[in-house]
Amino acid sequence: MLDAPLRRRTLLRIVSAGGVIALAPWPSGCGNADPSGKPLARFLTPDEYRTLEALAEAIVPEGEQIGARGARSLDFIDFLLAAFDNDPPAIYARGPFSGRKPFPAADGGPSPDFPENDFETYRPLTRMQEHSMRIDLYGSESVSGGNINAPLVPAWPGLRAIYRAAAATLAAGAEAQGYADLAAVPLAERLGAIEATSPEFRSVFPVNVLQGMFAAPEYGGNADAVAWRDYQWGGDSQPLGYTFYDPATDTLRDNPEQPNQTLDPRWPGRPLEPEVEAFINTITIVQGGQRFF
Repeated sequence: MLDAPLRRRTLLRIVSAGGVIALAPWPSGCGNADPSGKPLARFLTPDEYRTLEALAEAIVPEGEQIGARGARSLDFIDFLLAAFDNDPPAIYARGPFSGRKPFPAADGGPSPDFPENDFETYRPLTRMQEHSMRIDLYGSESVSGGNINAPLVPAWPGLRAIYRAAAATLAAGAEAQGYADLAAVPLAERLGAIEATSPEFRSVFPVNVLQGMFAAPEYGGNADAVAWRDYQWGGDSQPLGYTFYDPATDTLRDNPEQPNQTLDPRWPGRPLEPEVEAFINTITIVQGGQRFF
């Protein structure tokens, strides 16, 4: 359930900016360091980064809960765009464990033993994965046969070109209004600038902003899991899990830090605003779901 500060301020603003992103696929991201801790090369220039971060802040502003700027969404996006500067490409973290949760003890509860953080290294890509991600980042023309279905499927310019063009458009628009850059535009007026960008940018940017906020920190954004904590989500739960199983007594019990079957007393439930509840109901029904409460 969405908590009160998130209800309308974030959800409806994001939906209005980029369509129904809740139904969009969740593509891979990339990390901000290789296994040695050396930062990956950045793709965006400082000016492009500042411009795009200003727009991200308008989509999810700082308030009672952290926004896109505080969660460093643009770091996620920037490192995604530079994924192939790493070897292997920083696309899929290895897993399965991040080291944030311990192994279970004999009674199912937390033990003092933690796994290594496998998310800090990346899996080599298969041939098809590499071709797919190169098209995603560099465009259809970057891979032999990338436009094989044209003109039935329009050519894809690639995220790098899309972001670079959007940053230039946004900066020029702010300058035309007499501002030094988009960050100088009042927050309440800033979101409208997205209308001047390409349809491709408008479709991917809100999705990437949320990915940057809520993906695992190893993918560049959500530094120190700050967004997970602020939005009351436990993040990756393995190997401990949300429910503890005691094989000696054959019983299950909730993790008190993240109850799964009972209300968390630290975060009493609050009702959704009518507009948000109506929106969620509509999406659920359209997707063939059913409401049980």
